[in-house]
Amino acid sequence: MKHIPSYEKLLTELNNLKKFEQQLVNSEKKYRSLTENLNVGVYRNTPGAKGKFIEVNPAFLQIFGYKNKNSILGLHVSDLYETPSIRKKISDKLKTQGYLKDEEVRLKKKDDTSIICSVFASAVKNSTGKIIHYDGIIEDISERVVLRDKLIENEEKYRSIVNNSPDIIMRVDSKGTIIYINFKYAGKTPKEVIGKTIYDLMPSEFHHKAKDSLIKVIDTGKSFRYEHVGLSNDDKVVWYRNNIGPIRSNGNVIGATIIARDITERKQIDIIKNEFISSVSHELRTPLTIIQESIAQVLDGIYGELTDGQQEILSPCMEDINRLNRIINDLLDISKIESQKILINREMIDIVKLVKNVMSSFKNKVEAKNIKLKLKTSLKAIEVYVDNDRIIQVFMNLIGNAVKFSEKGKIEISIMKSENSVECIVSDTGRGIEHKDLATVFDRFHQVGKIVSTQEKGTGLGLSISKGIVNLHNGQIWVDSQINKGSQFHFTLPIYTVDEILFENIERGIVKATKKHIKLSLLIIRLNNFEEIENKFGLDKAKETTHKVLEAFQDVIAPGEFSFIKGRNEVILFSDITQKNILSIVEKLENILANFISNFSKELDIIMSYGYSIYPNDANSAKDLLQSAYKTLLIKNNYK
Repeated sequence: MKHIPSYEKLLTELNNLKKFEQQLVNSEKKYRSLTENLNVGVYRNTPGAKGKFIEVNPAFLQIFGYKNKNSILGLHVSDLYETPSIRKKISDKLKTQGYLKDEEVRLKKKDDTSIICSVFASAVKNSTGKIIHYDGIIEDISERVVLRDKLIENEEKYRSIVNNSPDIIMRVDSKGTIIYINFKYAGKTPKEVIGKTIYDLMPSEFHHKAKDSLIKVIDTGKSFRYEHVGLSNDDKVVWYRNNIGPIRSNGNVIGATIIARDITERKQIDIIKNEFISSVSHELRTPLTIIQESIAQVLDGIYGELTDGQQEILSPCMEDINRLNRIINDLLDISKIESQKILINREMIDIVKLVKNVMSSFKNKVEAKNIKLKLKTSLKAIEVYVDNDRIIQVFMNLIGNAVKFSEKGKIEISIMKSENSVECIVSDTGRGIEHKDLATVFDRFHQVGKIVSTQEKGTGLGLSISKGIVNLHNGQIWVDSQINKGSQFHFTLPIYTVDEILFENIERGIVKATKKHIKLSLLIIRLNNFEEIENKFGLDKAKETTHKVLEAFQDVIAPGEFSFIKGRNEVILFSDITQKNILSIVEKLENILANFISNFSKELDIIMSYGYSIYPNDANSAKDLLQSAYKTLLIKNNYK
């Protein structure tokens, strides 16, 4: 006997069925509303090459320019293809793999306008596995594709320019790590170079200059330039000039682009030219000195009293000789700077005091022109480690130009100390420099401004010499100017301790010695009675004595890796000398000092200490080598 469900149970099942149907209706409404409001086309079509549309949303109609569903339902899908035969290939692909993902297809609108669409579709199957229809999403990407193709075209164009450039072009991050390079460097492929730092591509002596330039680009967002020695693809030593500019992202500098140009040939020409200038200048100096001395004696009346006519002729001659002397000195300076043969004797000096002394030498000139000369500093005293005479030369050139090309107003010298450097600015309210001349203002023989009289005319080497001196101090120099408003010459000098300089140079010497498989000695000479000389004869004479030790080093031995003054009374030399030679060198130094001191004192004795250490016998690091030398300095004293 069959079980007959109760009336209550049937009623319950009927209610549940109605609830399910209502849920289906609600769900259909929800998803219909969703598809109706989507801004991408949604469609359903039957399978096969001649498949037709059976459902589309409003966005689909808008994409293809149809007003209502009736105008598109029943159309063959292939009717929307610009090339109908492509439809079969797409249909076969969809049938084979069951889906399409981001398929780029060229279609046409109702008015036959061509469009490019991105198509996503999937096959819907019944319980037997037969495809009953395709559901898909379509988006008009015509504008995006045009933009993309243009970007690709531009990228290929610029990639071609970069790859075919004779210059090395690279991108680096803020730490100097190479993230892109356009072709081989020193025989290594880009893949081998990427990931290394720019410092791996140059000798250690150029690291500071490269690092300083990169830091300035990151900090200021401005472009800078530096030169270094590297290797070519055929393993030859070459000179590179590097132009380094910022890479920005969201307003922040995140790295730099470096364009390195091979300037070896230019450097070789410059060397020949500098040698010629130096040779000619030296040849001119001797006869010119004789002529100058002879005319000076005549003007002083040594050979009898001069007539007014003779005085009138000889005085301009002496002025021209003095000017010619200045030209020769400038030529010798620029040739030494460019051939890197100039000697930089650095010491800790108060740059504020230095500038005050320089300003005093222009007192008469500025008063004659009724120009105000002012000094502005961030501190009363600012110590920097520089060559005193060379930095004076820079200020003399810059202030001299400011006075020369200013007829009124004021000249202000600013000395501002920051965390890593001292910035010096010489600004004036003079004639200014034309914008087109700013790029070449530091070139040799370039005359700043318009020369209105022969008295103003100089050699055109002052700014070039100034730039060379600043660069030798690992600084930067630049100019801002406007016509008839004035000029501002800026230069920076890095701040570092004497020990930092010392360790850097010793480490550099160790690297070279290691490569050459040679021993090198670190020699320290201390003038023990520096204070006695200072108390009896003044600070200038005591400092002059220390400088004499430095000069004596270069007289008694071959030029070393470096030699400079540490503190007030110590001179340090790092050179290829042997332990056997050290004692004889010290004795020669003592004799030279004894002769020097005898010029101003017959009673003063020399009290000197010396210490030394040898790499690699005594130590392998800069710090240990220096400590080893100081240990011997404490126990080995020599008195005269």
